[in-house]
Amino acid sequence: MPAVRKQGVGNRCRDCGGIGVTEPEVLALVTSAFPSEWVGWAVRVSHCESTWRPWAVSEGYDRVYGAYRYVGLFQISEGAPYLWHWLAENVARALRKQVADLFDPETNAHVAAGILRIQGPGAWPFCGR
Repeated sequence: MPAVRKQGVGNRCRDCGGIGVTEPEVLALVTSAFPSEWVGWAVRVSHCESTWRPWAVSEGYDRVYGAYRYVGLFQISEGAPYLWHWLAENVARALRKQVADLFDPETNAHVAAGILRIQGPGAWPFCGR
């Protein structure tokens, strides 16, 4: 069964009562996805990026990079071109999920951990510093 995407409206989610994930839930997610030395950093970055709202979406247009769309706890690029599609697909397979849904907090955290390994904390230029 495919994952259901929950579309946010401002700070509230229409079909989830507006409740994001809690700090203990985020801690459990990042502990399972990130190396231990990056767990504290990942908790801070996910809060800075999405205030722990898995349905968070940031989209717009940048004069240098063009259109963008960032989604989920770690605000991972989902715009065209979707740079991390291959990583999300590999993560979904490893987690035994049918779809690579970046709105799924577990998938988002594991993809973020992969991006950190590949690109380093600079992938989150504001929140990752």
